[in-house]
Amino acid sequence: LLTQLNSTFMENLSKDMEKGTELKTDIGKTFLDFSQFFKMYTMYVNNYDKAVQFLKTQKTPRFEEFLTHALQKDECKQPSVESFLIMPIQRIPRYKMLLEEVIKNTE
Repeated sequence: LLTQLNSTFMENLSKDMEKGTELKTDIGKTFLDFSQFFKMYTMYVNNYDKAVQFLKTQKTPRFEEFLTHALQKDECKQPSVESFLIMPIQRIPRYKMLLEEVIKNTE
């Protein structure tokens, strides 16, 4: 769900950037339109520690082999599964920084 949310959100932000006329207003409206969906992050953040702990208990040879193989793929640019798990948690603060930069650079 979070992946789809962010893909759609990014598409809308890209459209806002292409229009370029009322950038601050358009981006602000897009954030407001999606704000109710960002609440999905709360459940993810609240369960993050449990997910990390669960991964630590799954140290079977078969699972380790799967992870090693998966992390070696070209499309995987992260050194560990934990690196993937933290990404959604880091996203919301990045949105805040983006909005601050938009405000600073459009006044």
